[in-house]
Amino acid sequence: MTEPDMTNTNIQKPGRGPLYLLAGTILLLSFLLGTTILPLTAKEDANGANPSGADRMIGFLITTEHLDLFDMEGYLQDHLSDFSGGGNITLTEKDTSDYSGRLYAALKENDLTDPDTGEKITKQEYVFEDVDGIPFFYYTRTSQDTTTIYKTGDEAIVGQTSISSTAEGENIELTGTLYIPAGGQAEYYFNPVFQAADESIFATGGNGISFDADAEGMAVSHKQDWESTETASDGSAKINRFSVEVTVSVIDPPQSIAIVQMNEQNEVVLHEEYDPDQIPDSIEPEADTSYIIVETHKKASGGSPAVSYTLFGQEDDYLEYFLQKDDICIRRSVQLMWK
Repeated sequence: MTEPDMTNTNIQKPGRGPLYLLAGTILLLSFLLGTTILPLTAKEDANGANPSGADRMIGFLITTEHLDLFDMEGYLQDHLSDFSGGGNITLTEKDTSDYSGRLYAALKENDLTDPDTGEKITKQEYVFEDVDGIPFFYYTRTSQDTTTIYKTGDEAIVGQTSISSTAEGENIELTGTLYIPAGGQAEYYFNPVFQAADESIFATGGNGISFDADAEGMAVSHKQDWESTETASDGSAKINRFSVEVTVSVIDPPQSIAIVQMNEQNEVVLHEEYDPDQIPDSIEPEADTSYIIVETHKKASGGSPAVSYTLFGQEDDYLEYFLQKDDICIRRSVQLMWK
């Protein structure tokens, strides 16, 4: 596994050439090679959030390309004199943190239909427009002195949230898994997402990981912590902690799936084969079905066929399987309607 170089970049600058173009080239190279990005805290923020703690981290926007939000024009206007004398130029986080940009999310309304009742539902959600990314964050909205917690995710992420609150502060842990098909090089960027005091939501540029996703079972995790101190009017302090961790897990995607219903005598009651994208949303097992075996047929990383088996009993309300969709694998559920 390899990770992008996140060290300071030392670039030799020639003594001639158009000044503006030269400075732009230096900045472009420095960010392609990587500048120092430090862990986020309320005291030292490398991603443009408010260091007073008014902006709080709430998760990630996961992208497959670098989210370039650096204000190059502003930096050049303020530092043209730095490029006039030739020699070595070292760009550090301290030099560039004031020019780290923000990408704000827009609050959109989606009209949905309840699959059971047919009722029309309007759902509001935050969307990072014009960015191909996977959202994975939670946020709050206040209405009539009532604060409601929402979770924004994507079908690509299998995740959970743990929230605990005491007089000493709040502790929130957000964990998730992104499943990807085996084969080739995987590269992901974990861009921190924040919520401001006015409840607006924005993302900042984050760290990236790159690794060979050659075989099922490989996994790489990225975790980021955030901590802020909240001081009440009486002078008492609360420490609020947040952590988000996403694991990128490699699997062999299914080529076909067989759902086999079995009776108490371990005899086949019904055997049905599906393409992964043709499995129905619900299945009503036969009256004498005691349990169900899901056979997942896939092509292993080495090229040979492989089969995995998963058992579901009458205590299970759903069975699960994976479906490849573009460059990710989505975990889907089928409702079991036992008689």
